[in-house]
Amino acid sequence: MQPEHAFAAVAGMGILFFLFMAALVIMWIASLIDVITSDFQNPNNKTMWILLLLFLAPLATVLYLIIGTGQKVPKKAPERRPVEKRPQQKKEEVISRNGEWKF
Repeated sequence: MQPEHAFAAVAGMGILFFLFMAALVIMWIASLIDVITSDFQNPNNKTMWILLLLFLAPLATVLYLIIGTGQKVPKKAPERRPVEKRPQQKKEEVISRNGEWKF
């Protein structure tokens, strides 16, 4: 193998490693934000996940995405107010006093 090919192979592996690490950091930050903003069935789980994510970041990130998301309290959908129906106009209200249509 020629030296310039070896350098290209190492550079390519360096780029892949950088992309992998960037993805891992993004997933770690997203997991940490998700833990902080979520409610858990057991309040101690929140503390445990925060500590794990801070001290064992790569392993805890993968574990949280696999196990931790199932421990959260499901969020309820916001209640929708029923749409108020307008009262239907009577025929007399639609036609004006002089016999013309109201628009």
